[in-house]
Amino acid sequence: MAEFEEMLSIRQAAVSQQLARLRLEGYVKARREGKQIYYSLADDRVRELVKILYKIFSVR
Repeated sequence: MAEFEEMLSIRQAAVSQQLARLRLEGYVKARREGKQIYYSLADDRVRELVKILYKIFSVR
């Protein structure tokens, strides 16, 4: 969670709310290992969208 906070410059509570919504909608999935929670994309459509956005907005 701290990595998301730092990357996005938003508070932990906001990150948690957004991740909860993404999980609820089936876009991401989470797995826990001890105190760590790992998030991954659960929908291939989202994965493709991220790839397209990366291509469009990546700095060359």
